[in-house]
Amino acid sequence: EFPDSLETYYQEAGRAGRDGKPARAVLLYRLEDRRIQRYFLLNRYPKVEESRRVLEAAAEPALIAELAERACLPKRRVQVIVRLLWDGHLLRRKGGGYQAFAESVSQDALQQAHSGYEEKRARDRQRIEDMMRYAESGQCRKQTLRTYFAEDAGEPCTLCDNCVRGDSLSTATAAGTQDVIEIHTPAGPIVTTAPETLPWGESPRFRMGERVWHPKFGDGEVADSVGGIVLVRFEKGRTRKIQSAYVTSVDTASGRTA
Repeated sequence: EFPDSLETYYQEAGRAGRDGKPARAVLLYRLEDRRIQRYFLLNRYPKVEESRRVLEAAAEPALIAELAERACLPKRRVQVIVRLLWDGHLLRRKGGGYQAFAESVSQDALQQAHSGYEEKRARDRQRIEDMMRYAESGQCRKQTLRTYFAEDAGEPCTLCDNCVRGDSLSTATAAGTQDVIEIHTPAGPIVTTAPETLPWGESPRFRMGERVWHPKFGDGEVADSVGGIVLVRFEKGRTRKIQSAYVTSVDTASGRTA
């Protein structure tokens, strides 16, 4: 799948060729990958309103499982929030469980407790943008990676797809044997000689908020739908990315699949 950062991609691609033999690392990329990665980024870290719900649930001492039930949040999510509130001195241990220090907590205090996560979210967002630029770039891949990791760009590698395509495109265009097409997309213009390979925006099968059913994971709610991919939030807040062909719409009125 499309990685969340160039660091991740470089580590994965670096596994190729370790035996000293020729190898090829291929990045599979579509324009809607940006939306999918941003969706997961948005839900990676706890939100301020979720922490407030946990604090309200901790008005009386309670175990994490009890806090999760009271706040209507996944247990794993509450574990992260409890640690955050503990580090921010907004929660204390009492009677084997956790209790809020005060009956009410200001919005500023909660924002301060979340400041570390906001910084992480900003760094993650920047890493995703850098990864997207790499995928869409027409420059030498090795030069792009060297620059990203604060090294000298050096000479073009002459081996990556952009170097090879650049040479082929220049030769074909000069000879008048290749049609070069510029297509404008939400991510910016794409210059290509093969427009049939681009994702032409398949119509999503499901609407956001629509109830669906999966044979393995059961009932869920559509969080996002992009082309042939649907993001479904199942019970206990678990979200999965699934091909829409394996998901069935549910008639909420009758409880039967449509």
